[in-house]
Amino acid sequence: MLTRTLGTLKNERGQLLVELMVVIGLFAILAPVILTGYVSSVSGKAQQKERLEAISLLKEAEEAVRSIREADWENLIPLNTEIHTTRSGTGWVFTPTTETLGNFSRNIVISEVYRDVNGTILPTGTPDQIDPSTKKAKISVSWTKPIPSTVESTLYLTRYINNASRTETTYTDFNNGVKASVDITNTIDGEVILGPGGSADWCAPGNPIVSHNLPGNGAADNGAAGNVVAGSNLAYAGTGMNASSYPFYSIKINSSVFPPVIDLIGYYEAPGLKTSDVYGADDYAYLSPDKNTNEEVIILDVSGVNPSFVSKIDISGTKGSRAIFVSGNYLYFVGFNNKLYVYDVTNHSSPTAKGSITVGEANKIYVLGDYVYLAMNTTTSQLKVIDASDKDNLSVASSLTVNDKEGVDVFVRSYFDGSGDMQTRAYLITALSSGSNFFIVNANDPAAPTVIGGGYSTTPMDPKGITVIDERAIIVGVYRPQYQVLIVESDAYDLCAIVPKVGDPDIDDINDISSIRIDDHAYSYLVTGNTDKAFQIIEGGLGGGGLHVPSGIFESQPLDLAGRDVALNRFFVNYDKPADTDIKFQVSGADPGGTGCSDALYTFIGPDGTTSTYYSDGGFIPWNNDGLDYENPSRCFKYKVFLYTSDTSKTPSLYDFTVNYSP
Repeated sequence: MLTRTLGTLKNERGQLLVELMVVIGLFAILAPVILTGYVSSVSGKAQQKERLEAISLLKEAEEAVRSIREADWENLIPLNTEIHTTRSGTGWVFTPTTETLGNFSRNIVISEVYRDVNGTILPTGTPDQIDPSTKKAKISVSWTKPIPSTVESTLYLTRYINNASRTETTYTDFNNGVKASVDITNTIDGEVILGPGGSADWCAPGNPIVSHNLPGNGAADNGAAGNVVAGSNLAYAGTGMNASSYPFYSIKINSSVFPPVIDLIGYYEAPGLKTSDVYGADDYAYLSPDKNTNEEVIILDVSGVNPSFVSKIDISGTKGSRAIFVSGNYLYFVGFNNKLYVYDVTNHSSPTAKGSITVGEANKIYVLGDYVYLAMNTTTSQLKVIDASDKDNLSVASSLTVNDKEGVDVFVRSYFDGSGDMQTRAYLITALSSGSNFFIVNANDPAAPTVIGGGYSTTPMDPKGITVIDERAIIVGVYRPQYQVLIVESDAYDLCAIVPKVGDPDIDDINDISSIRIDDHAYSYLVTGNTDKAFQIIEGGLGGGGLHVPSGIFESQPLDLAGRDVALNRFFVNYDKPADTDIKFQVSGADPGGTGCSDALYTFIGPDGTTSTYYSDGGFIPWNNDGLDYENPSRCFKYKVFLYTSDTSKTPSLYDFTVNYSP
């Protein structure tokens, strides 16, 4: 009995020892957790207190940055370095370096914001993608105790404060713009509509309403390349390389009366000078001297009684030039060395050379947008297209063979079709061929032009010039019938008039043609081989009856928005677009020229920032600050309106145009 009791006591003591060891082990395991939890609880309260204070400091900085933005947008200079805000009087200012506030450090970094052409913010970008009306502010507050931590916020600040706008809506506003087949009416205080169709009919041409000789010893002969360019109340005429008369004439025309009256014929002469081509725009004329002249281009001022010399382009190693064209502030010409040259003529007294490229012998040049179209004096590749989007680096976009005769002339236009899509067409004529020698070319893709249909033959006329107006192509040349008119609407080759008809008296051979619409009338200016009637005018149109022209373009007056660079944000338009009509828009920002916005270089673009797209309504204005062509921010602004109708009894109308900008 005693033995059993002693054994039981030993067992109980052993069990107690085991239990004690278990408790000690559990304590060793749980104690750190419990202790850590306790410490965390104590320090967590301190950390939370610091975080709340840090957030308060963060919010204070956000409000300070907004206050600085509202005081003056220009204060948000993107330093891309750490700064902080400090009090200055009743406001705030930025101060360099990080700010220390007890246990806290606070800093702000202001940086640029980049956007794509659709306005989407990009993580990074190129300088031309900088949004001048948005800045990013990254604010950070950090502390080291009890646990090192940071809170941050990012603000996108926009320049909505003190935005300004400019609206054009009155008759005077619109009438100061450039009108091409459009009319400015005053039905409800000013609107832009398609111009009238004219009282005469291109398809029923009458006798010339004006015939006049050109002073000198003779006009252009059939072997010469006499040419004419129509301007508003002015015609520019050259009499060709083989003519014995003066090489250039400026013909001032009073078109405010009907029929028009020639007020003055001025002329320019220089020893031995003959011209292969001429071009005119506003108060300046551009001459292509023949290959016996040292100069490649001569620029004249035609504002006076007689044209006066302004400047010349003389390229070492070559003489003269074959063909010439001016688009905006850029001059294009092909020298007798078979190179195409581009010059900036913003300053007519001192043209600036841009790019050049070897193209071959070109008879004529036409420039539309960023592309140069050449009528080549070759029996293959009669049409050559040059990409001049980069004026310093020209490249061949394409070439096209249409028959086995030399290219003579080319006319290019863009217009809206019945579906509201922009179409580009080149109208090319070649020397007389056994087959077709007039072709409509689809140039929607300048890199891959294609001939539409089978073409048209002018036989027996050998063509010398072509123009397109009111969906009519007018081809002139030598050997009757010297004046032929085709309806080219919907890319057709529908002959609607020939002059002279069979049995009619003969008419003069015609060396060139240029058409223009002035107010309610439309005219073709002709240079002929008749020394007594070297310059002639024929009236055209759509036959009257209240009809409108099929298409027209309005270009606004230059707008100097604030006397300094501003950020162009958006534009708004108020317009009417009846069924079977369309209206589209482009915009242009530009740096000022030598005398301000009047002589700035304007490149018009659409919503994607290129010259080949168009707005169908108001919208966001793309940014571009690369220093080339189109610019935003910019000081100068213009807009362009394209109007179209497939029913000439109807017209779209523009009532208001408003541009919103940030000064």
